[in-house]
Amino acid sequence: LNLLRGCVELKAVAAEQDSVMLPVLPLLEQLGTALLRQSTAASAATPVVPQGAVAPSPGGGTEDQSGTVAAAAAATAATPTPPEPAVSCSDICRLLPRLSLVATDPPLAAVVGTSALPLLVYLQQQGFVGARLGDLLAALTGMSRLLLRPEPAWAAALCQATTPVLLNPATALPDLATLAHAMAQAWLVPTPDWHSALLAATMERMVRGGGGSATSRKDQAMEQLLWAVVMWSRLSAAGATGGKRLQVPGLWLDQLAAASVPLLAGAQPQVLASMPYLFNALGHDPGPDFIAALLQRCTATIQAFTGPQLSRLAYGLAGLGYQPEDPWVTALQLAAANALHDCDGHELAELLEGMLLLEERRDVASLGEIEDSGGAEDEEQELGPEELQGRSNDLNLDTDLDS
Repeated sequence: LNLLRGCVELKAVAAEQDSVMLPVLPLLEQLGTALLRQSTAASAATPVVPQGAVAPSPGGGTEDQSGTVAAAAAATAATPTPPEPAVSCSDICRLLPRLSLVATDPPLAAVVGTSALPLLVYLQQQGFVGARLGDLLAALTGMSRLLLRPEPAWAAALCQATTPVLLNPATALPDLATLAHAMAQAWLVPTPDWHSALLAATMERMVRGGGGSATSRKDQAMEQLLWAVVMWSRLSAAGATGGKRLQVPGLWLDQLAAASVPLLAGAQPQVLASMPYLFNALGHDPGPDFIAALLQRCTATIQAFTGPQLSRLAYGLAGLGYQPEDPWVTALQLAAANALHDCDGHELAELLEGMLLLEERRDVASLGEIEDSGGAEDEEQELGPEELQGRSNDLNLDTDLDS
């Protein structure tokens, strides 16, 4: 393990990694083989209590079955206690993100990740014993970078190991959000019981204020929680949980939106762009108070948004059905025009759709104001129902590209 860590560190700091020949992959494979051999030997040395040794009594207690309990106890005493693992789960967790430093492209990440799979098996067999929350977060980060997708049984073992974190009242909301976000980022879908426990724990903290230090970014915690539940909802809908979809109660979403309102005044563009986008993905209206606070903060920070962030902001607001005032929409359009080069094809498509919807509603609102003021009384200015539909007709036409 120490030799592998040294090789990884040397290769990571090299200016040209390809020119530094160090046996990272062979050492990683040898480490995985040794860990699995050690874990298998330790499991074989663990005494097994015979079936039926202890049976429940009618009164709720236990009763001996033909002296097998005494025999099992004697066998246990005669069996030497297996030694503690030579490699701690904490060390393995911390190794995973370091390995990702030498995976400079997706194909290499897949190769390193495949060689690292025995490390995940070892963690599962050991039950993550001794690994703290920071260790587990490091492991999840490394798994995400190495494109590792473990089996559902591994995710279930992680859920079992982290359940005490959820049930601990001292665990702050940002810590719970970071854990959920890291799991979702690694494409790990929790068990339904763990998912319910997370929603209950975060709901309680949102009601009482969240906890954590005064400098902790609770606005980011809200965005991370929302992103995690959206990912889990989509993954479970795609069959990642064996058919049972992880639902998010509307009451929980309402509480998250209400708790986010006072936090938006100091939120960063990432949070401001993602939250309406994620609420729209869930089909849930965060409410006018949330939108008002969001728009007010965006007015002061719109120039700091990147192209992808502007895309999510426009698409989310348009999808939720809200129509900002004309100066706000104009400012969004100008900022987006200067950031188009940052967007990929998917982000450009969502930005265009969001902008068209916002502009269409602005046109319809303007027409409504003209009619209310009497400007539509002149017969020459009257618009037919086809024209009132705005630009939606143009989007649906199957026209020739040359025209």
